[in-house]
Amino acid sequence: MQTRPSSKTAVFSFLVLFCLLFGTQASAAEPLVTFTVQAGEHTRVDTPVSVPLVGLTDVSSLRLEEVRGMQRIAVPAQVEAGPARRLWWVLRGTTPAGQSRVFELVRGEPATDGLVKAVKGDKALDLQLGGANILRYNHAVVPAPKDIGRIPEARRSLYDRSGFIHPLWSTKGSVLTEIHPADHIHHMGLWMPWTHTHFEGKMVDFWNVGDGTGTVRFAKYLSTTDGPVFGGFQVQQEHVARKTSKGEQVVLDEVWDVRAFNVGGPQKGYWLIDFKSTQRCVADEPLLQDEYRYGGLGFRATSKWKGETAAYLTSEGKGRDGHGTRARWCDTSGRIDEWEGVTFYSHPQNFQHPEPMRIWPEPDNYVFFNFCPSQAGAWEMKPGEDHVFRYRMYVHQGKIVVADAERVWNDYANPPQVEATFSRPDNAVTLFDGTDFSQWQRDGGGDIRWTLADGAMQIVPGSGSIVTKEPVRDFAMHIEFKTPQLPPDVTGQGRGNSGVYIQRRYELQILDSYGLEPKFNECGSIYRFKAPDRNVCRKPGEWQSYDIRFREARYDGDKKVADARITVYHNGVLIHDDVAIPNKTGAGRPEGPEPLPILLQDHGNAVTFRNIWIAPLDADIMSFRDNGGRSLDVLCDGTPLLRYMIEFDPSTPQRRFETYKPFLHVYDGSQRLTSGPDGQSEYVAEKILYPHHRGIFIGWNKLGFEGKRYDLWHMPNVAQVHQRFEEKRTEGDVTRLVSVVHWNAPDGEPLLVERRHITARRLDDSTVVLLDWRSDLTAVRGDVELDGDPEHAGVQYRAHNDVGAGPDEGKAQYLFHRDGIDPRTDKDLPWVTLSHGLAGNRYWVQQMNHPDNPKNTVFSAYRDYGRFGAFFTKTIEKGQTLSLRYRFQIGRGETPSREDLASHYAAYANPPAAGAR
Repeated sequence: MQTRPSSKTAVFSFLVLFCLLFGTQASAAEPLVTFTVQAGEHTRVDTPVSVPLVGLTDVSSLRLEEVRGMQRIAVPAQVEAGPARRLWWVLRGTTPAGQSRVFELVRGEPATDGLVKAVKGDKALDLQLGGANILRYNHAVVPAPKDIGRIPEARRSLYDRSGFIHPLWSTKGSVLTEIHPADHIHHMGLWMPWTHTHFEGKMVDFWNVGDGTGTVRFAKYLSTTDGPVFGGFQVQQEHVARKTSKGEQVVLDEVWDVRAFNVGGPQKGYWLIDFKSTQRCVADEPLLQDEYRYGGLGFRATSKWKGETAAYLTSEGKGRDGHGTRARWCDTSGRIDEWEGVTFYSHPQNFQHPEPMRIWPEPDNYVFFNFCPSQAGAWEMKPGEDHVFRYRMYVHQGKIVVADAERVWNDYANPPQVEATFSRPDNAVTLFDGTDFSQWQRDGGGDIRWTLADGAMQIVPGSGSIVTKEPVRDFAMHIEFKTPQLPPDVTGQGRGNSGVYIQRRYELQILDSYGLEPKFNECGSIYRFKAPDRNVCRKPGEWQSYDIRFREARYDGDKKVADARITVYHNGVLIHDDVAIPNKTGAGRPEGPEPLPILLQDHGNAVTFRNIWIAPLDADIMSFRDNGGRSLDVLCDGTPLLRYMIEFDPSTPQRRFETYKPFLHVYDGSQRLTSGPDGQSEYVAEKILYPHHRGIFIGWNKLGFEGKRYDLWHMPNVAQVHQRFEEKRTEGDVTRLVSVVHWNAPDGEPLLVERRHITARRLDDSTVVLLDWRSDLTAVRGDVELDGDPEHAGVQYRAHNDVGAGPDEGKAQYLFHRDGIDPRTDKDLPWVTLSHGLAGNRYWVQQMNHPDNPKNTVFSAYRDYGRFGAFFTKTIEKGQTLSLRYRFQIGRGETPSREDLASHYAAYANPPAAGAR
């Protein structure tokens, strides 16, 4: 497995930068990036903008400043981590059409500013700005009211719901939504189920729910965010078909990403909220969507909006007569004390955009609104495919002003264009400075016959391509080029054709494409694979630039485990945003693990180049990969090192309860070292010894509370439930996670709240991982007693299912800190080491017991299938927290000597005073 560093950084975590608006003299700090924001054809007012950060792996101590002559204004900014880190800020004030503003990102001390906060309680999560409520997401089940007589009591519980937004507040505090109204008891504020669907040939109604065929429910939080630019949350929901061939079955997994921006507010009389729903069919068969009049994003307004005190207006000028028509946006409004409203915007990339709408046409009726793509015809949600729906909400005071609605639309659908100028990093290597070809050679050998003049090099058509003398791996690169003036009768691919072949495999096309539609073979394209997001090609004879961030494909031996990825700015404008390239392009060389050079193509035109430099990306070998909310991978150089299993894996229906806990897998390249399902390879619990043993995990089989015992090990009628990640971040070769886990009693409420801290890093080629595990267990309902026995309690490690199941060399062996140890009776051992064979290799696992842990700990280190761990008994009083700390050092090859293992423990128990982790 390769262990070379990469710059892949954390998926779905947030680093918040706080900067205070104030004027200073122009800074002497060299900008890392200069951003020029173009308003374009539309006037902008307090517009959120974002841009990927190419080549920046260290996002600590970043400060965004607006440059106004000799003055600089510090601007609140926020870094969103993901496949490519994005920098967010708000273009404050009014920016007239046609004007631009300049911002610089520098190193510096960020200052504080107000935050949009996500405040999570026992039953719901509120988004707030300055203490004012914006919206509430309900994760707890809200029972249907009992005073609606037309619903038979036997069916009333079918209308109990979780996973919806209510209330949505106005900036004056009015509640704008309604749930469980008498006329449509299934209406739930702001929610997104489907109506007429078919699964396994049977009708399933996730919307009306009264027939008992379907429902939607909250599953878990994936993240929450507080920030000076936006606050929000990501949550996973399940669309459940109740009457399938397998009984109750989750058919769709859905992730909501909801964020409220720090704009408007009570002072300006509006909120701005983005809503994104990503839905994936997780069943073996597709979910078929019938053509029908409603289904999808629904909004049920307060019952105070009715008749003459309510109104609709669509972007096409329709009111209550707009049902069945299409629109870019639709405003719903009404009067409580004063008029207030919510305008809904459908993103141009949405399915069936502009979307058909469900609007109640009766003039004396209440307000209900629904963007409904199913009105346009039947469609299908295939297994494994993602369907993404994006919407924006403009919650405003007064009746809608069309000019304001259109302004918000233009910000959403046609955001300001951000041009970026990247400074040359200190570690950059000059590939061409206008003087010689010292970094290049002719492809195929011989002398380079291109010409040198005026600080540039020009292709002599037919003389051959040139390649760098050194191969390249991960890099940031800047290159400038100019296409030649050619007669009008020279057209198509004959006009200024060349290309930058990265690793001689992937072509970034160069062509005279001025004024043309972006296509997959025009300038800026990843040739014949992906068109640029926009065409910003300049006229022939004008200098242009590419700024490229490239991350090569990852290999485990000869097996590719991750695609190459590329981000490209053309003339400072983003045209490819962290795009995965699945294979070579054009005439490129075949993919493989070996690095190859960069080639500049001679395609028969006199294209000119200048100012070329390349910089290896910073060493940052750890990164994250989110697997649809089901698990989170920690990647080392692009290959899995750890997999934190979040979602319950049912194994078999008979033993489903044994899966109700989050746990941690360890990998050595493509080889999983630990037991349990991983969401990819086959796992049949009936063929596995003790399926409740899962990777690295924690539990007690006799957990006492109020005179009763609960088995939080095998999990009958109880569960450990991951709630959210409080922290996900990487720093070079170190990654840190904090998972909040509820240890729930049969009533679904937690007895303990655990904050599970996992810190991992690589040491050398012989060490798979050095992993620190800390569990902070807080008793939240009363005193909780941790009890059990050494084989069914504590923090445990379980080796791969094949260990102990094959020949003798596969069986587990244990080594202690001295001879004569009996792990059944000897207590408070400093460490225990397991060794075993697996898939022809030898592995060892050392578990270290921190000296601050509870005393009288016993290790269950004697099972030949490789499950061992630390057990003790302890009572945690209500409101108190017990911290448990363990280190796992996992390596390949023969087990180290006792002396070396003792030195591992000494470094853990007595770390150096400075720099210890």
